[in-house]
Amino acid sequence: MIFWTGYGIFAFLIPVAAFLIVFLIGGGDGTDTSDWLFFFPLLLSSLGCWFLGKRLNSRKGKILIDPDTGEEVLLRTSHSFWFIKLEYWGVVYGILSLIFLYDALTT
Repeated sequence: MIFWTGYGIFAFLIPVAAFLIVFLIGGGDGTDTSDWLFFFPLLLSSLGCWFLGKRLNSRKGKILIDPDTGEEVLLRTSHSFWFIKLEYWGVVYGILSLIFLYDALTT
């Protein structure tokens, strides 16, 4: 089951698109399982999720004031996927890309 709020679904769609692009351009017949073919789409996904998430989650919200208590409430849309903000998926994908880079360089 997939949970997202706002544009959080892009945490799933960006890596899918990046993998498709990299495998279609550099994957040949799809039988090459080199670590480089995992590093590049994860790096692209990391950058895409980080910058898109920062842009979307930094938008200003609306401040509503309760007329009875005078308390202020901030209404703002959060963009998350599986309860993790979109920009933090960029960190997750970045760490995964570094793991694949290390593996590619050591083998």
